[in-house]
Amino acid sequence: MKHLLLIPSLFIIFSCTNDDDSIPIKPNPEPNKEEIYKFSNNYNILDLKYYKGTDGNEYAKEADTFFKKQWFFYNDPSIKIIHLKKDSIIINENLSIQKYKYTKDGNNILIEKDRKKIILGYVDQTNKSLNIYKNFQSSLIISNKETNEILYSKGINYGKITYNDMFPLFISSPKVLTSKDEFVFWCNIEYTFTK
Repeated sequence: MKHLLLIPSLFIIFSCTNDDDSIPIKPNPEPNKEEIYKFSNNYNILDLKYYKGTDGNEYAKEADTFFKKQWFFYNDPSIKIIHLKKDSIIINENLSIQKYKYTKDGNNILIEKDRKKIILGYVDQTNKSLNIYKNFQSSLIISNKETNEILYSKGINYGKITYNDMFPLFISSPKVLTSKDEFVFWCNIEYTFTK
């Protein structure tokens, strides 16, 4: 009789021990890391491009004057704080908050705008900084020479732009600028933010 009681007791002990071993240990989830950056008062003008009529040539010497007259506040990006999260970037500006999903290509931060990827900026691990690009652009095109119908635009956007972004966006090439009032201008600035 003692032996019969011993067998169920051993069975219970071994089954309890086996249950303890089979409980999976869940790893702690990785926290959603967030980095906060503030403007360091450092910026770099990368390029200035100014094409105008009547010949459609580039006027590099006039580009700086034109730029500073149009955007006298260019040295202040109006960004107060940038929150860089695992897969999104939140840019707190003076009057608005912009939130973008991003991907990384090396240190470059890419966002999608108008169904294409643009480089918003890059992370500099050495200097513990985040560099953001802004482009300034303005153009005046006479779309109909007979009626003097004018297309004018002026704006500031995130990311860098190039010649291929401007032409043929409004016109096929600078050589189409045949009136003395017509022009196409753009500038890229890199602003530095630190932790």
